[in-house]
Amino acid sequence: MDTTLDPETAVETMDSIRQTLAGLDLKTALLAVLFLVLGIVAVKLFIRLERKVLNRSRYLPPSTHNIVLTLSRFVLYFVLVVTVAGYVGIPVTSFVAVLSVVGIAVSLAVQGLLTNLVGGFIILGAQPMEVGQFVETNGLMGTVDRIGMIYTRLIGIDGRLIYLPNAGLYTSQVINYSQYGKRRVTAVISASYGDPPDRVREAIQLAISRVEGIHPDPAPLIWLESYGDSGIVYNVHVWCDGSAFLQVKYSLNEQLYYAFRDKGLTIPFHQVDVHLDGPAAPRPEA
Repeated sequence: MDTTLDPETAVETMDSIRQTLAGLDLKTALLAVLFLVLGIVAVKLFIRLERKVLNRSRYLPPSTHNIVLTLSRFVLYFVLVVTVAGYVGIPVTSFVAVLSVVGIAVSLAVQGLLTNLVGGFIILGAQPMEVGQFVETNGLMGTVDRIGMIYTRLIGIDGRLIYLPNAGLYTSQVINYSQYGKRRVTAVISASYGDPPDRVREAIQLAISRVEGIHPDPAPLIWLESYGDSGIVYNVHVWCDGSAFLQVKYSLNEQLYYAFRDKGLTIPFHQVDVHLDGPAAPRPEA
């Protein structure tokens, strides 16, 4: 059955609905209100039960729970309103047709929100991130706290809440630091040209052994990277759990300093020697 309405028919349908509501007797009106209230309570109880079921589910990731609950809530309330409308004598077909016209008007007014909504579904389907994972996107870094229908919320390293519109997020590059489970920490340190590489490697190994959280597999790597202006540059690569990345990174840098000191090695620093040619300029008289 075609439920499409032209403007004149829509106005006539709205007038018919108003007349139907105005002609209700007290008993029917009270029963409709009671039925509506009981329906609202039933919907809330169902949503609460559904949330518990979703929390126990092993098949749906936590990031999808809010979307499923929102859609369930929308469908149940829509069915409730249509059922109450049919009880009071409003033709369901006309009522649904009016709602469709209103829905089209609203959708034209909120195209940006609909784009965000589509973006939310794409993010949930592609799963570039999930709740609890640490990600970087659009120059922002944080832990995914919530993937909603319109926005995705991150908790920044400094505790700030970051709200990202889904429309821009699903088209942007997302770096997920947690999905693999491990992260590589890289430290760069320089040693004096007078310190042999084998002694430098011993000192770096000592520093690595003093840091908690470094994985033995993959094994740490120590590379002689380049010959700098002031010393020889070494790269140190170790692996750790994603949640321990910052702790391992800063602890490794600190232990490298102490290990070099304990082994009698020198960490060079950049310095510039200025040589003046010719006689010194005379000092101005006071």
